[in-house]
Amino acid sequence: MKRIDVQRNKVTKSRYGTHFMYSSGVKVLFNTYLHNVTGLMVMMTTDLEISSNKVSTHNGFNSYGVLMYDTQEAMIRKNSFQHNRVGVALQKSSIIQIQENRFQMNQTALEGTKVDERSTIMDNQFTGNILTARSDSQGLRLKHNFYDDYTGLDVAGDGFGDVPYVAVSSFGQWMVRQPVYQFFVASPSVVILTSLDQQINKTERNLLVDNEPKLMSNMKETELSLNSVQLLIGLVVSMCSLWLWKRGIRV
Repeated sequence: MKRIDVQRNKVTKSRYGTHFMYSSGVKVLFNTYLHNVTGLMVMMTTDLEISSNKVSTHNGFNSYGVLMYDTQEAMIRKNSFQHNRVGVALQKSSIIQIQENRFQMNQTALEGTKVDERSTIMDNQFTGNILTARSDSQGLRLKHNFYDDYTGLDVAGDGFGDVPYVAVSSFGQWMVRQPVYQFFVASPSVVILTSLDQQINKTERNLLVDNEPKLMSNMKETELSLNSVQLLIGLVVSMCSLWLWKRGIRV
């Protein structure tokens, strides 16, 4: 099927919120997927845009927020992924761009197997996830993302960390091979193992590495700029309203 638009729907308590196979020219915009087995299932599809959707609470044993299999040329942008077992999973896919999304409180935010090097995860925010990412030996390309568990400094003052963020997790790699391990993901031993991984793997350069992680300070500056504009607009509107009110009294 070609040229499919799925917009402004709310799908809950279904097996798949939306399912595509053998499709091209697909747009999925401004939808809400909540409490399904899987929010979006995409297979053998090209030229796909998934933007401005809310994908939340897909947390069964085989659940995914978005699962893409054998998919090419896709853009996943400005979505919210919350409380999912896996936020976004890519399998045997290429030229996938994941940009400006919020990954919050997922068990695993990203999962990748057989993802080509032209695919990029860029300018996203990862907060409150148990695992940021897990993958096979091909890894995932991470660039300019914000991670709430990043502990580096920004001596240069350019808004990016001076040391790379390494998302490698021994337990995450085991979960790719044995999904049943997910039942132990929040156990004290796994938390300690993940912490040790972050210390030991600081020299990792090829697998699940963001060489320029974005810092919260940079994000706060952006938010402050937006708030200043909103404040200015509010003051102008208030002054205009006051002027009209006084003019009405005089008349």
